[in-house]
Amino acid sequence: MSETPVTANDIITDAVQKLNVYAPGETLSSADANRGFQALLDLIDQWTDDSIYLYQLLPIELNLENGVSVYTITPGAGIAIPSRVALGSDQVTIVEGPTSSYANSVSSIEWNLLYSSYLTLPPATPLAMWYETSTPANVARFSPIPNANMVATFNGWYSLPTFIDLSTDYVLTPGEQLALTSNLAIFLNSYFGSTQVTQELLAQAQQSKTTLTYTNRLSRALSKRNVEPSAPGNVSKP
Repeated sequence: MSETPVTANDIITDAVQKLNVYAPGETLSSADANRGFQALLDLIDQWTDDSIYLYQLLPIELNLENGVSVYTITPGAGIAIPSRVALGSDQVTIVEGPTSSYANSVSSIEWNLLYSSYLTLPPATPLAMWYETSTPANVARFSPIPNANMVATFNGWYSLPTFIDLSTDYVLTPGEQLALTSNLAIFLNSYFGSTQVTQELLAQAQQSKTTLTYTNRLSRALSKRNVEPSAPGNVSKP
């Protein structure tokens, strides 16, 4: 569950390097950085008009209790409700005192086929979590049932309307950085008067944008097409 933060400046730098305007390791001039930043904002606005949205990953921390496997996350104070959570192996960090372990973040199908039966086993450190996005509350289920008080940490997807400046760090969702850098390079080509927009770059920009479009559709499907909640929420046992 280790992701690398990225800034707007990183994305702009990668984009101009794709155009061979700057060499690797070369620092952007202030004028080029500012022009690149405005182009990045324009690109994001254009994508928003086309219903292509950006998300950032932010950690969610749940306090698990001995003998409790189901937790309800409702609007209130404490935890911001995500659009969805990151799925996959070892996406959930479980901390019990000085000991850390990892659990899988799974879909409803995986949960019902593989992990729901574990609830009949003796309580233990959870091996899997199914996080269900629904209205008015989200539900997180853990299997096996926790055998002690522990803390579960995992990444939620939250709306990223724009980059606020050149230097703020964001952890983007998979595929977003490539889509932004390759499409921004094409966006900036006329500004730099470059001739380096190759067929490979055009194909990379198109494919990465298409992939991002499909990812957006999946995110909306998983959140049951609700508008992504951004208000804080609290955690309560049902």
